[in-house]
Amino acid sequence: MATREEIIAAIETAKCPSHELDEQVARLLGWTQRRVGQVDAWFDLAGHMHGRPPLFTKSLDDAARLIPVGAYWFVGAGREQPGEPLYGAVIIEPASDREIGGGETDASAASALTIAGLRAQCPATTQH
Repeated sequence: MATREEIIAAIETAKCPSHELDEQVARLLGWTQRRVGQVDAWFDLAGHMHGRPPLFTKSLDDAARLIPVGAYWFVGAGREQPGEPLYGAVIIEPASDREIGGGETDASAASALTIAGLRAQCPATTQH
């Protein structure tokens, strides 16, 4: 399985959202995949079955699942200088107003938030 940093690097360089990257993020977070009858199903940490993992790199709603409870976040699109990534996201811990996760990519706003969310996660719960 890919490490958190390998997955972040892949999302940073992706050109568009990716189901493969979504699956890697889900596995990193403890989701499992197994065959149930004729179907490949995904199971979250609570054991609930899903037809697919969340679309972390495509959906802001799914990417927002990675934001620690109580933190606030910003997502934006646009470049200040040529060559910069198009999308950026930052997650702030409210008690200290300190950035706890940030991400930039050309893929999508959701991908930038996914990167920030992975960086904000406690390493002990996101790396295996």
